[in-house]
Amino acid sequence: MIRTALRLAAVATLQNGGAAPWPTLAEDNVFDSRGDAWDDMQPGERKPVIVVRTLDDRAPVASPSGRRIDTGPRSIELRLAFGVLAAFKPEGNEPPLVTWPVTEAGLESTLDLMEWDIRAALWGFGDWALWFQNLAGLYPTEIDSLPNFASPEDGRVRLALRDLVVTFRAPHDCLPKPARAADLPKDSAGHPIPPVPALPDYLTAVFDRIEALGGGDLKTAAAAIRRQLEARILPAVAVKPMLTRIAGTLPHGLAYPGGPDSYSAELLGAP
Repeated sequence: MIRTALRLAAVATLQNGGAAPWPTLAEDNVFDSRGDAWDDMQPGERKPVIVVRTLDDRAPVASPSGRRIDTGPRSIELRLAFGVLAAFKPEGNEPPLVTWPVTEAGLESTLDLMEWDIRAALWGFGDWALWFQNLAGLYPTEIDSLPNFASPEDGRVRLALRDLVVTFRAPHDCLPKPARAADLPKDSAGHPIPPVPALPDYLTAVFDRIEALGGGDLKTAAAAIRRQLEARILPAVAVKPMLTRIAGTLPHGLAYPGGPDSYSAELLGAP
């Protein structure tokens, strides 16, 4: 769920929480993973757009026991595809063709300005920027600005589209911790009642900020995503008795100094 939190936070920051003054030329045309044709555009119209996606997510491999190791570094790639969409008049009665046009000097300058806007919006000193920079455990380690080409087999025609790929050092997803049976309420048969499954704190913190300080379509979209996720089957919280006592036996032929060949002790802090 770190990836969802990162995308939502980036979209919210690039939209200034969903309200003017817009921090980039794209204004509120900043989308999470959107890949449609924007067929509401009219021939001759141009529209700066930013599409936010997450790409590679690299984490340590499993240990020989099969359990995942969560102590090593993890990296997540955030891709900000930004450019100027254009609508072209089609032949006949077909709808307008909306695509990324071939670039030229004016469009390249626009892309340069959009990238400057994006960097300032995410790593500047505005309220949303400072919040984005302080997302729990996330910080950029590498930024690549890459051009896009069409038909590379026909001469690599350069488009009015760039990718800003930001690699973040990221924490591992916070899996639900087990709950102590002794701390939980009991049902009529005396069995502990497990906690209600919930989204991780770092994701709910993003939703809560957008709900409290966001506005416009951003707030509506974030609320819809939250409802959708909370309606799914979330990971259950395991209920375990608290470990209160340990015991062990020394190998044959060895003895505990000054005592028997077995030993047991109450754990500190046990009730």
